[in-house]
Amino acid sequence: MTIQSFQPGVNGDDGMIRGPGTWFQQYTGFGNYGGNEQHAWVRFPNVTIAQGTIISSAIIRFKALRSDATNVVTIIDGSTGNNPPAPVSFATYPTVGLTTAKVNWSPAAWTLDTEYDSDEIKTVVQEIIDQGTWDSGDAMLLLIHNNGSDGGAERYAYDYNDNPSFSAQLIINSGSPGPGRRGYPLFL
Repeated sequence: MTIQSFQPGVNGDDGMIRGPGTWFQQYTGFGNYGGNEQHAWVRFPNVTIAQGTIISSAIIRFKALRSDATNVVTIIDGSTGNNPPAPVSFATYPTVGLTTAKVNWSPAAWTLDTEYDSDEIKTVVQEIIDQGTWDSGDAMLLLIHNNGSDGGAERYAYDYNDNPSFSAQLIINSGSPGPGRRGYPLFL
């Protein structure tokens, strides 16, 4: 098994949108801000995992930018686009071409400067890695959508703009590609 960690590479690889129509590149927040849904994205460039590799576990690790104990309810999924770019406006935030695999996540209370892991997202990562268009070194764009959080319920994590070393981490535990998958040696 191999454990790898990936982080955003530039400002803009992470951020959030707040409905209706507000886009932020300098924050990674999700939940419900005063009745407006907040959705976040994190783009991990250069994910060096071969197409078809078996994913044993995967999580996103966030470092809390502030303390919050409100009731946040989210769904995590990913873009199925080929080497997807980060959104650059409200209009380019992906709403189609998303994984069918989705993970419900209701993070517990957060304390400033403490790290928190998402629930297991290996099904989302596996679906992306299994695409025929996936190549080792492609970017992976993961999305955290509000899904009924209480009004005023939010979580804010450090992003690349705050401190690159504190930005979200995608941590993947993987093995070799399975039989019949690209990169798997076949012996006759």
